[in-house]
Amino acid sequence: MVHVHGLAMSIIIKPLMRLPSKKSFLLPLLWILLLFLAIKLIKMEDSPNPSAVLKWFQDKRFETKQAAGIKYLNMILPPTDAYKELLRENDSGTGQPSAQLTTYYEQIVTVMPDNSQAYNVLGFCYFRQGLYEQAYDQFQKSCLLDPHSFWGCQNWATMELGLHQYDAAEKLFTMVLNSDPRHTLENISSSKVYSDILASGPSYNPGTSLQQGYADAAKILYLLQKNLFPDPSDLHIRIF
Repeated sequence: MVHVHGLAMSIIIKPLMRLPSKKSFLLPLLWILLLFLAIKLIKMEDSPNPSAVLKWFQDKRFETKQAAGIKYLNMILPPTDAYKELLRENDSGTGQPSAQLTTYYEQIVTVMPDNSQAYNVLGFCYFRQGLYEQAYDQFQKSCLLDPHSFWGCQNWATMELGLHQYDAAEKLFTMVLNSDPRHTLENISSSKVYSDILASGPSYNPGTSLQQGYADAAKILYLLQKNLFPDPSDLHIRIF
């Protein structure tokens, strides 16, 4: 098979050497362009398959597409008041997020499909709008992407409780209670998805709500283990 180095030599270096030597204003530009491509190919890890070349171009295409997506997200940022209302709804368990916020978080998970925090917030928006199937899917994705983070998995567990899937709920509540709260707090402090919301309410303490979240989950798990089938309204769906 042709190695990447051989491929570089055959499709870049040789044509480069065969370029006409007569002077032309385009010739230096062609040399620079072809030399740049040659260096990129030669710098790649030597591979028995020229598919490494294709992968490099695909990676660059993905990076460009993601950069464009992030630029678009910055253009449609919701106003501060929308975040304030979202934070109030998170704390009170009442109200309904705006359609603008829901659309914004839908775009985030499209641009960044591995962002577990965005799925959790989107699930909250859907839940507050009464779109329970969509909310369930988002909480599940959030938890599967980051099973060590408390809130996405807690919300999924609460949804299972509401569906009377007590065995599934018990397993999930057991998992969230075994999670390290430091991991969740680090996620909250480092995530732009969460920091944008928290910035609208500087006095909000996610550590206090997390502590209460663990206490509530422990009560629910205790009841489940006693086959007492708790009321899911005892737990609120929360962002954090």
